[in-house]
Amino acid sequence: MIEIEIKTGKDPRALAELIASAVHGQPADDASVTAAGKQVRDVQELEERQRTSWTDAETVNFATLEPENDWSDV
Repeated sequence: MIEIEIKTGKDPRALAELIASAVHGQPADDASVTAAGKQVRDVQELEERQRTSWTDAETVNFATLEPENDWSDV
């Protein structure tokens, strides 16, 4: 997880530029916003590479599990 704090006063354009930079790689007017967008993309790409594919994830066959408690005699 990455946390970024943006101090823009009342200018929502900076957040829009950060999102555009992170999602589409568009350069922003402020070089620090472009750098933050690149950092967000880099972290996201790293996490995607490290994430296990859903086809390789361990699964549980609930039909074959033994119940922890047998409540049939209660």
